[in-house]
Amino acid sequence: SQVNVIGFDQPTIFHNGGTLAFGPDGYLYLGFGDGGGGGAPARDGQSFLGKVLRLDVSQQPYQIPPSNPFVGSSAVRDEIWAMGLRNPWRFSFDRETGDLWLADVGEGEWEEIDFVAAGSPGGDDFGWNTMEGPDCFIPSTGCNPAGLTLPFDSYQHGGSPYLCSITGGFVYRGESMATMHGRYFYGDYCSGQVFSVRRDAQGQPVDRIDHSADLGTVGQLVSFGEDAAGELYTVSLNGRIDRIVPRGLRLSLSDLRAGTPGELRVEGGTPGKVCYVGYSAFGVGQTVLGKLGLTIDLDRPSFAVQRPMNAAGNLVLPVPVPPFAQGLQIGVQVV
Repeated sequence: SQVNVIGFDQPTIFHNGGTLAFGPDGYLYLGFGDGGGGGAPARDGQSFLGKVLRLDVSQQPYQIPPSNPFVGSSAVRDEIWAMGLRNPWRFSFDRETGDLWLADVGEGEWEEIDFVAAGSPGGDDFGWNTMEGPDCFIPSTGCNPAGLTLPFDSYQHGGSPYLCSITGGFVYRGESMATMHGRYFYGDYCSGQVFSVRRDAQGQPVDRIDHSADLGTVGQLVSFGEDAAGELYTVSLNGRIDRIVPRGLRLSLSDLRAGTPGELRVEGGTPGKVCYVGYSAFGVGQTVLGKLGLTIDLDRPSFAVQRPMNAAGNLVLPVPVPPFAQGLQIGVQVV
C-alpha cells in the first residue's frame, strides 16, 4: 500500500528535517533541513532544502494547492510554503487554533521557535542563513532583516546543563493539566530539559517555565507526541516514551492545636474543579463517602467537605480541630 509522494536527494546526512503533519486545511506539510552545507540552499527558491512544503495528497501524483504562496512564480517552486530554515526538526499545529509552531535547530549560537498564525497565506522567510535566531549570521554584523519573519522566541547555547539543540513539541490542549492549557511545550536534546512558554495577546513570549523540577531531564530528547485527548509525551532516542502528567496535589497544614481552627492549603489542582477533603484524628472511627467510593477515617461525616478550586488551582480551608483530638494524629485526604 506504500505510495511514494515526493523524493529528492539530500547532499549529506545532516539537517534533513523530518516532520510530516497535516494542517487544519487538510494539506500535507513537510519540513526539510538545509542539507548541512552552511545554509546556502535555505533561501534558494529552486531547492526544497531549508523549506516547508505544502501539498495536496488527496490524489496521486500530488497536486499543488492553488493557494500556495509562490504559485506562478518563476523564482520559487510551487510546492514551497515557507523558506529560510536550517533544520525544522519538529513542528506542529495547535489543535484548537490551527496556529503553526515550528522549532528550528540552530548552528552554533541560537535555537529558535517560529510561529505562523492560522489562516496565514504562507510565504514566510525565516531568515537562515542571513540570520541565526535574533542575530546576524552572514554577514556576522550589519545584516538586513527587512522582509524576514523573526523568531517568536529563541535561546542561546550554553548553561548547565548544556543547551544546544531544540526539539519542538505541541501546544497543550489536554484536560489533566488545566493550568498548562495553551502553553507550548518544547525541549532541548543536549540538556534533556523540557520547557513551556505562553504567547500573550501582543504575540510576545511570556511566562517561560523550566519543568526540570517536576519532570527531571529526558536523555536524548528527540520528539514529543500528542494523543487523541491532547495529552503530551516525551520521546527519547533510547526508545523510551513517557507521558507528561500532573505533579499532583500538594497539601500543607498550619500548626494545629486541639480546640482551635487551623488552615489547610491545597495547591496544584484543576481550576474550577471540585476538591473533596476529609480530615480527622486517626483511630476515632470510619465514614464511607459513597459518592467517591472511598472510606476515610473520620470522627464525624460533617468533617468531609467539598469546595471548588480557585482560578489558580488552589484551595484554602479552615480546619476545625475538636477538643477531644488532643494527643491524636491528624490526617487529611484530598481527592
